[in-house]
Amino acid sequence: MKIISVTGLQKKYGNVQALKGISFEVGRGEIFAMLGPNGSGKTTTLEILLGLRRHDGGKVEHFDAKGQAGPMPRVGAVFQGRVYYESLTVSELIKYYGELYRAPPPDISRYLDMVNLKEKLDTQYGNLSGGQQQQIAIILALVNDPEVLFFDEPSNALDPQVRLKIWDLIRKLKSEGKTIIFTTHYIEEAEALADRVSILSKGELVITDSPGNIIKKYNENYTVEFSFEKDAGAGVFNRFSDVRFRDGIYSFSVDAIDGDLMQALTEISDKHKPSRISIGKSSLQSVFVKITEEKVA
Repeated sequence: MKIISVTGLQKKYGNVQALKGISFEVGRGEIFAMLGPNGSGKTTTLEILLGLRRHDGGKVEHFDAKGQAGPMPRVGAVFQGRVYYESLTVSELIKYYGELYRAPPPDISRYLDMVNLKEKLDTQYGNLSGGQQQQIAIILALVNDPEVLFFDEPSNALDPQVRLKIWDLIRKLKSEGKTIIFTTHYIEEAEALADRVSILSKGELVITDSPGNIIKKYNENYTVEFSFEKDAGAGVFNRFSDVRFRDGIYSFSVDAIDGDLMQALTEISDKHKPSRISIGKSSLQSVFVKITEEKVA
C-alpha cells in the first residue's frame, strides 16, 4: 500500500529545468532509494516531498494506513549539512528535540546501543567524530516517532565501518515498520538497502523498480571487463554490442558464459595482451553506468 504518490513533478531554477515531470510511488514500510549522479534532481525531490521547497508543476499526495488521501504523516529528516548546537551534549540534544515536538521522546536507547554510542550521552556534539555525528543525527530524527524518514546521502564521506553501522540502523528501522526514503550516489548503498530504486538523470526519472528487476530489464546478466596498458581501441570488441568505456576499462554485457564467448575472449587476449580481464555477475552499478551514459549521449 502506498504512503506517498508523486505525479508529474516539475521544478525549475531560472532557465534550468531541475525536474522534468517525474512520477513514482513509495510503499508503506519500504526502503525507497533515489539514485543518481550529482545534479540529477535527487535532493530537490527530497526537499519537495518534505514541504521545504515549492514545486512548479505536478502533485504530491500522502495516504494513511487505510489508503485514504490525507495530510503529511509524521516525518523525520537528516540532511547532508548537519547543523546542531555543538556545545550541547547528546543527552541534551535528545531532550531539546523532544521539547520542540512537545512530546516525550520514545525510548531510543536501543538505537544508541546498536551503534555503540550510549556511552556518548554526556559528550558534547561538537566533540564527536563525523561518523558519530551522522549516527546521532539519525537518532535525533527519531525523537518524534516518525512514520516516514528522509535521509539525504546518509553515508556520504563516511568510512566503511561507520557506513555499515548506518546501514544496519536503517534496516532496523524498516523492521519496525518505518518507511525510509533516501538519496544516494553510492550505487552499492542503493543495492544493499533499497526494496525499490528510482534512477534519476538530468531531472528525468529513468526507471523505478527493485534492483534485481532493473538488472533483468536491461539484460545485464554478466559483465565482461577489459583493461590494457596500451589502449587497443574499441574496434577490438566489434563483435559485441553496447561496449562501454569508462575510467580506462572496456565493458560489455552478455546473457551467458559459453564456449563461443570464451573463444572470443581468448582470441582478444592472445592478440592484444590485456592487463586485466574479469567476468562477473552484473550489478546495479553496471546498469546505472549504462543508462546514465545513454542519457548523457
